[in-house]
Amino acid sequence: MATAQTTLSCTGGVCTPADPPKGGTHYISETTAAKNTWVVKATGADTQIELNGGSVTAHGSKNRAVGAHGGAEIIMNGVDVITDASFTDGSGWGGHGVQAHGGSIVQINDSTITTAGASYSLGIQSQEAGKVEGHSNTIVTSAAGSSGVEADTGGSIDLTGGSITTGGANAAGARALSGKGGTERGTITLGGTAVTTTGVGAIGLMAGDEDGPTGPITSGDITYSNGTVAASGSAARVRAASVLKVTGSTLVSATAHGVDASSRGGAVADLPAKAELTDTHVVVNGSATTVGDVVGILAADAANVELTRGSVKATGANKTRGILATTGATVTTTNTDISTTGANSHAVHAHNQMGNQADRPRITLSGGKITTTGDESWGLYALRGGQINAEGVNIETSGKAGFGAFVESNEDSRTDGGKITLTDSSIKTTGGLIFTATGPVEGIGSHGVVAKHKGNSVELTRTHITTTGPRADGLRAELGATISATGAKVITTGDTSAGVYLTGNSSVTLTDTVVEASGASIVSDLGAGGDQTINVLGSSVLKVNNGTLLLVKRTSAVDGTVKLTLGAGTYAWGNVVNHDLTGTVIDSLNTIIDPNGGHWAGIKVTKATKVVVAGGTETVTGDLTGDIAGSQGSTVDFTATNQTLTGTLSSGPGSTVNSTGNLTVTGQVLGQPGATMNFSGPSTEISSGVTGVGSSFQFGGSTDITGGLAGSGSSFVFGGGSTTITGGVQLDDNATLRGGTSGAPIQITGDVGVNSGATLGGNLNVSGALTGTNGILGPGNSTGIQTYGSLGAFTGTYLAEVNALGQSDLIRIATGDADLSTIALLVRQENGNGGYVLNHDYTILETVGGNVVNTFSSTGLDDSFANALVKLDPVKYGAKDVKISLVADTSKVAAARPGLSGNQNAVLDGVLSVAGQNSSADAVMLMGSAEERNNALNQLSGEVHGSTQSALHSSGGLLVSTIGNRMRGNVGAGMLAGAPTADASGSAVAGSMPRSAAYPLWAEVVGNWNTLDGDDNAAETKSHTAGIYVGGDTAVGNGWRVGGALGFTDGRIKADSVGSRSDVRSYTATVYGGNQWAAGNGQVNFLAGAGYTRHNIDSRRSINVGGSQTLKADYHANTVQLFTELGYAMPVGQVSTIEPYAGVAWSSQRTKDFTETGGSAALHGKGQTDDVTTLTLGLRGTTLMAVGQHDARLSAGLGWRHASGDVNANRTMSFVQGGGAAFTVAGAPIAKNAAVVDLGAEVDVGKNAAMGLAYSGQFGNGSTDSTGSLYLKVRF
Repeated sequence: MATAQTTLSCTGGVCTPADPPKGGTHYISETTAAKNTWVVKATGADTQIELNGGSVTAHGSKNRAVGAHGGAEIIMNGVDVITDASFTDGSGWGGHGVQAHGGSIVQINDSTITTAGASYSLGIQSQEAGKVEGHSNTIVTSAAGSSGVEADTGGSIDLTGGSITTGGANAAGARALSGKGGTERGTITLGGTAVTTTGVGAIGLMAGDEDGPTGPITSGDITYSNGTVAASGSAARVRAASVLKVTGSTLVSATAHGVDASSRGGAVADLPAKAELTDTHVVVNGSATTVGDVVGILAADAANVELTRGSVKATGANKTRGILATTGATVTTTNTDISTTGANSHAVHAHNQMGNQADRPRITLSGGKITTTGDESWGLYALRGGQINAEGVNIETSGKAGFGAFVESNEDSRTDGGKITLTDSSIKTTGGLIFTATGPVEGIGSHGVVAKHKGNSVELTRTHITTTGPRADGLRAELGATISATGAKVITTGDTSAGVYLTGNSSVTLTDTVVEASGASIVSDLGAGGDQTINVLGSSVLKVNNGTLLLVKRTSAVDGTVKLTLGAGTYAWGNVVNHDLTGTVIDSLNTIIDPNGGHWAGIKVTKATKVVVAGGTETVTGDLTGDIAGSQGSTVDFTATNQTLTGTLSSGPGSTVNSTGNLTVTGQVLGQPGATMNFSGPSTEISSGVTGVGSSFQFGGSTDITGGLAGSGSSFVFGGGSTTITGGVQLDDNATLRGGTSGAPIQITGDVGVNSGATLGGNLNVSGALTGTNGILGPGNSTGIQTYGSLGAFTGTYLAEVNALGQSDLIRIATGDADLSTIALLVRQENGNGGYVLNHDYTILETVGGNVVNTFSSTGLDDSFANALVKLDPVKYGAKDVKISLVADTSKVAAARPGLSGNQNAVLDGVLSVAGQNSSADAVMLMGSAEERNNALNQLSGEVHGSTQSALHSSGGLLVSTIGNRMRGNVGAGMLAGAPTADASGSAVAGSMPRSAAYPLWAEVVGNWNTLDGDDNAAETKSHTAGIYVGGDTAVGNGWRVGGALGFTDGRIKADSVGSRSDVRSYTATVYGGNQWAAGNGQVNFLAGAGYTRHNIDSRRSINVGGSQTLKADYHANTVQLFTELGYAMPVGQVSTIEPYAGVAWSSQRTKDFTETGGSAALHGKGQTDDVTTLTLGLRGTTLMAVGQHDARLSAGLGWRHASGDVNANRTMSFVQGGGAAFTVAGAPIAKNAAVVDLGAEVDVGKNAAMGLAYSGQFGNGSTDSTGSLYLKVRF
């Protein structure tokens, strides 16, 4: 059981509690104890006290529960420490829980410290090099000004885990300072320790503070990691030269700042206060009524704050800033997100409160996202000389009048030089209008960037500005401010939103910048005597607006000067208009437009300008003096045969200009976005140049343009008439030019510049140099020739077209060398599908007065060759020319083969052997679709020739069955009784002797239908044949009969899926014979024969590979057949027999050479011989029946037929054109095994004739063969 003792004081040695049982010892100070005493105290460098469990309780003012002094050490584990200040000395101070002093060490773990009192009752205090270390402790203070932990005068505290809670007003969770004016700052390190303050104005982390109510501000350092601070006052505060470092934590303030950093006070005030936050989230939830009362990060008085990653979030309803830097302070963020939600709550604010140059605050932002949602809450705000530099930052505002970036002086007379710089960043505003008593009547929109007052400026580099709300201008320079943008993009989509807006003596410079506005590109709101300068330089483009490039509002007087300079390489469209106070167009000599080499598709509208109203039509029937300005959707028609416009012709956006006669324009012709300019008359003459921005120009007849031609995103098409452009040609931003012929090329007297994806096509003769960046050269309107005086500084692509006729584009350089090192070569088919010739040299470049220097920067084929089995052969660079050729790509061919059938692979071999010499073969190599290529190989295969062989072999069974059926009926036919006579003793009379029952003469009409099933290699083949056979036989003794027959058939063999057929006429001669012998109860039947057939074959193939072709061949084949059958007929009853049988047939077919005609796909086939042997086993039966007065015979049979030999008919062929290598393809195969079905019916016709019908069929493996016949046989 634990015991209670009053105090424990130890000086020297190791002190052990008098009673150290499991529960520990409870130390309690006397209730009458004097102040400044300790309940447990260790003094001296060699003194140590260890407390395990138990408690220490101190009563009285300024009494400490546990203290270590003079280098002593105290170890505490699981101890409860309590100070309650139950009586006081009148000072109002309570007692501290744990104190380390004078180089002493206190180690405290898993313990609790609770302090109470009217004020200044600390949980832990470390002074004068004292050190407190520990983990997992719970510290609670409740008195005013009572910090959870406090380190001063070189003391240090290092705690991990646990928690600190303070409930008193103006207290701190952790407080570090120097104290007593000392220079040795206290240091506190907290890792994973939760800090909570609930008292009024209580601060979470306090680095630096006053030493007492009237003492100086001194410095202290705090390092905090992996924890959460939840404070009623500021989450963290830094003063004097203190350093605060926070990592991986969350800092939350309910009513005040997240981090408050200021270098005020202290003996070392020349060193700035510093706060470093890494991967830390700062949240402030309070609202304010005046500027600066609640800020996520506040830096003042030369303080330095650095944020790395993490975020700053201000959620208050009003005047709650994300970051505010004031006098002399610096803030740096890296990939930190900053957001505010309240009204008048700017995300990033630099405010020079002192107003002098030396004290200007600076904020540097790198990466991260900035978001504001409240009204009049700006993303970036620099005031009275503040400076903000942002790089890689994305800014979004959604509240009314929520500017993306705003710099001002807050009064017109200041010239502080405030500045905002944005690089590689973006601004997007989406808010609506706000109306104020002092603001403009039409309201204030959510502008992208605003610079106000003389001396203030904004610099944009590669930054995108987008506004979507009404009257939300992209860039606004007001009252003498300046804005410069380089490589930027400004887009405004809301109603009446200008791209650029100027007031007072302001200036704007745009370099390599794109402006797209729903309203005017530029608006000048000019007062009396004002002077505004707008410079559009580099490759800037202002080509999206409401038809107005520059609107000058001369609301006070007309003497102010506005100068717009369009530098070389720029494009702009839209008109320039001066308005008076009522919005009426006025003339003004003080609005100065200086083209200075830029390209402007617009005019300066005066009271004398003929303006065609939007959607209206102006018909010009004669000559006209003055400018014509179209409007949105308007139409201008020039209808006279010969007309002159003395002035400038400017279209409106989406408008149309038509001229059908001979038109002369003494001024410029200007095309605005979406406009169509049709000059279809016999001649067009323009004296001051043509400029198009997003428009389409078509010139039908002869064209003469003086002053050059320029286009951005425009197309220019010239007809076949004479065309001369006196001056240069400039194409930018995907513009195109084509026209002219090889015989009458477009003549251009100046230089040609091709930039930014523009394509220079057509047949050209350019006197000057070719220049440009990222341009495309595409000679001709299909293939064509372009000649240049010289090759200047050009980087881009040469898109060289080739075709199946062996023609190609050609670029010719007249003088100087052609350095190809900055040009990429891309080869394409003419018009994307014009084909090509393999292994053919195309000449694509020539030099006349110089040499070819270096090689193309890259070479390749365009998408028109996608998946084709070809590649670009290494380019052939000569001294004076460059040649290219296309060859088969063996790697692509190899990759394609696994998906091909045997026939397709064989044909591909044949194709490769004639590549470059056969247009059909080249067409196969070109095909990008595997399905298309496979179909083409099937068409080219000529497989019908092999299938014809199979079909002829199959039809050979027609002869065998016909002869066999006739011979079988005559062998063993028996004898017919002679006619009866009356005189039995006399000699026989004519007709009375018995005679043969055979029908020796016969004729048979046959029809045959055959299908050979296709496979993965060959197509299905069908044939039909009709013909006649005539024959006869006679007895030659001993039961033998011999005979002969002649036959003629005419048939067609078709393979429809490959567009092929063969018409075959066959002539047959046959000899045959047989006998019958009695054997047991039956008869042995023997038949044999031989036949010869001549086939005249007329083949035709219709293909579409490399063009539509009909290929024909006439050739012949011979078939020799030998056949025999042996059967045993057995009687069944009186009138029926059954006969098992076996038959063997052999056919040898010799096919002659053939050569197709009719196109490049024609084949030559080599002669060959194919042999097929069949074995048939079966059972047939016959029966006799009476039909009226006549006998009739019925027969039927079933069998099995097996074929061997050349059942897979192959044909070896080669392409005629190009003399290709031989390849072998297979036709449709003969079924090796088939079921045989025979049916027949025969009836006597009189005494000496019989007629019959017969059917024979074979069915096997998808193949079928059916024969029907009608025959007549007679005897004498």
